[in-house]
Amino acid sequence: MKYFTEEFQTYGHHIDMSQFRDLELMAVFNEIKDKKINPLWGIQTGGTIFNNPVIFDNLVCFGSCDKNFYAVDINTGKEIWRLSASGVIVGSPAMKDGVIYFGSYDGNLYALDAKTGELLWKFPTEDKILSTPHVYGNSIYFGSKDGNLYKLNNDGKLLWKFPTHSSICSSPAVSNGMVFFGAGDGNLYALTLEGKLVWKFAAQDEIRLDIVIINDTVYCGSLDYHVYAVDMNGKGKWKFRANAPIIAVYFGRNRLYVTSRDNNLYALTLEGELLWRFGAEHMANFPLEIGNTVYMGSDDSNMYAINRNTGELVWKFSTNGPVNSRPAVYNGVVYFGSWDCNLYAVDAKTGKLLWKFRTSTGVPSSVELTEAGKIKIVETVWQSEEEEKPEEKKQEVQLSDYGKIESDYTAGLSKDYIKGKKGYV
Repeated sequence: MKYFTEEFQTYGHHIDMSQFRDLELMAVFNEIKDKKINPLWGIQTGGTIFNNPVIFDNLVCFGSCDKNFYAVDINTGKEIWRLSASGVIVGSPAMKDGVIYFGSYDGNLYALDAKTGELLWKFPTEDKILSTPHVYGNSIYFGSKDGNLYKLNNDGKLLWKFPTHSSICSSPAVSNGMVFFGAGDGNLYALTLEGKLVWKFAAQDEIRLDIVIINDTVYCGSLDYHVYAVDMNGKGKWKFRANAPIIAVYFGRNRLYVTSRDNNLYALTLEGELLWRFGAEHMANFPLEIGNTVYMGSDDSNMYAINRNTGELVWKFSTNGPVNSRPAVYNGVVYFGSWDCNLYAVDAKTGKLLWKFRTSTGVPSSVELTEAGKIKIVETVWQSEEEEKPEEKKQEVQLSDYGKIESDYTAGLSKDYIKGKKGYV
């Protein structure tokens, strides 16, 4: 079934579909949340923007599930160029020296000229690519659903690949002469830069998406509800438990931000102690700290701005679909994509809409869920505008019973801030 988020025309009349709630889509997201299903490999073709934009030379660059990679003018939202892949683009891009790298579900890693969108090269793997590439020196590291971590040179030539025999949607990170990444087999891997295994650390479920390295400690989240802190020798320092699988781990000034399928954003010290938590109305997604504000999208269709020091709501901006994209912030503007097929630019202080750009199709992506090798079918139900709408939930910050340090890992962490670049663009 096709579902719409703004308006469509029938028999000469325009119907505003924003007054209807797409219960089919929300049923899918509830299924994902309640049964710990990993939806990432099942996203289908549509106009949805799932990944994080990058900014280069007054361009906002991002991929879409309509199989296109776009660059739009940072001030107006006008399209400058696009490049078509052969599969949906879910994973986020990386950029260095004017070259954009991204993977697609067609199995290729693409390298583009950021100014023109010209394809420089593409490298084929054996399955879908969700992993965000990590560019280090003249090399590009990324994973694939085919179970391999790849290292290419900046001409797109294979230097080596490391097999794990499980899907890799984790984004690798390089530090101390090693490359770190998580995999679907529940292991955090550490390899030499020549692709040899140094050690692996076992969680109890899949490790995916961000790997954060601060002061010689590796932080990662797992579907087993835990955030892990691991030293450079592969030994656990501590672990923090949320009330549902971990979605993302990200760094801030002297702290970590953790989001979970329990709808919460957690702010932790580098020693794993809870500072505050912020509750969204549905699954919390990818956070970003800029100055004294943390920006975070949610499956409740909102982009939130949250006070870094108190965890209190500053503003929220509502879209017509889940917001899975981590935002980019530049010159006081927040840029992010939504499941509703739009890239938004909103004022970072007020949350006021400046412009939005719509992808090539107004039909959002569907999600094919599988569990134990079986396709999960979600019944479609529609709610009309005449039905009573629930009251809007107030955002609260509580420190009661959410999250705790488990004492089987000891050893502390340095309180110095992350070495290297600060902020995110």
